[in-house]
Amino acid sequence: VNYVRCPGLDGSFGLMANHREGIIALTVGEIKVTREGKSEFLATSGGFAEIMKDNVK
Repeated sequence: VNYVRCPGLDGSFGLMANHREGIIALTVGEIKVTREGKSEFLATSGGFAEIMKDNVK
């Protein structure tokens, strides 16, 4: 995965490899995942994103 965009409580935020680690609250919206130039869109009803240097859960 090259890029992930998530809907945060204060607006959308983007993540790339080696992003600072943390846990971010999500709101209702769309998650965009881009890999090898192709984007996939997922829906979320909110929750949390756990961000690690090479992984997002």
